Amino acid sequence: MIAGLTLPGAAGCGSDSFLPAKSAVAPPAVTALVFYVPTKGDDVITRNVGQALQAMLIKTGCKVVTTETEQQDAVADYDVVLTQSRRLVNIQLGSGKAAPDYQADVTIKIMAGARMVDRLTSSFVAYEGQVTAKNMSDLLQAFTASPAISAFGAELQKQKTDVEAGKKAQVEAAAREAQDKEEATWRAANVEGCRNPTTSGACVAVWQYIKTYPSGVHVAEGRQAWQVAESKIRELAEQEAWSRVSLPACKGPTEATSCDAGKSYIDRFPNGPHAAEARAAVEAFTKKWQAIE
Repeated sequence: MIAGLTLPGAAGCGSDSFLPAKSAVAPPAVTALVFYVPTKGDDVITRNVGQALQAMLIKTGCKVVTTETEQQDAVADYDVVLTQSRRLVNIQLGSGKAAPDYQADVTIKIMAGARMVDRLTSSFVAYEGQVTAKNMSDLLQAFTASPAISAFGAELQKQKTDVEAGKKAQVEAAAREAQDKEEATWRAANVEGCRNPTTSGACVAVWQYIKTYPSGVHVAEGRQAWQVAESKIRELAEQEAWSRVSLPACKGPTEATSCDAGKSYIDRFPNGPHAAEARAAVEAFTKKWQAIE
């Protein structure tokens, strides 16, 4: 606490006795506001007014940030004009210096950027340089009863609500888009074609769905379809691999790749029904090609 600031009942800005009980809490739209109160003045009274203003805002339910760079809704700026009081009774301080009384004319400007939301004024005599709860009571009443500040708070609340609603709508739209994309991928996968395959690639799209959406709603159905079709898929794959083998090309090669299909069949199906025939063809190819080379 700055020297000279009187907050009866307890030390610090949180004293319950700093503000009157009546109208101590601002309307809900105002209590949601975040203020910054600048530090101003070379004299004790001006600094005390700033400290008292911070305490007033906090006690009305508002939040006050301590640095200008922090997120804020408005600045509670203030000016104090001091005039030496006619009551020229000097009080001896501990330092041995005299402290005359001053009339303080206080102006508070609630600023949102370049916009002045409201202007509050009050005058009081700062006896012995002190700023008391009574001194600030007029400003407190004016602040909590200000239609302009209340409207400003409601305006910001609506803006924040609209922003949140917009963000929520974007999230929901993105979720719907993702869901639609997943459903389109699933339909294209043709799970029925996977269950009843006619080619070895009948389940490729189903596995692509599972890979793309490992937690997707159709993963279990896709895996079940593969389990049903697996043996048939392997059978079809073997048949397709053998259909690509040309025995005449292996036995009468014209180029080094003439029997690659036979080699591939052996690699993929070493125990397949045509494995022996494929090995014989590859052996014949090897002998013939070596002789050509």
